Amino acid sequence: MGFKSQSIFTGTFTNTTVSIVEAMGLSVISINPISGTVSLTSTGSVPGLTSGTITLTVGQPVLISADSGYTLDSITINSTSGGVFAILGK
Repeated sequence: MGFKSQSIFTGTFTNTTVSIVEAMGLSVISINPISGTVSLTSTGSVPGLTSGTITLTVGQPVLISADSGYTLDSITINSTSGGVFAILGK
């Protein structure tokens, strides 16, 4: 009997921008705004709607996941106004 394993990515970021791209191979991420201003932007599209930037609320983590077999792409997390956020991903 064999076991499968999958590593988890973790990081805490201050006053910076992090882009989640397909090449990272992440299928699920949790973004936890810790302090300051943290925003999220994506370039995904929905017919008739334009994707925009949203500001996340400190202390309220956001979970983003891809459908089975897919990876996340084109997500930018920005805290360049002095914000701090943590990411957990797999």
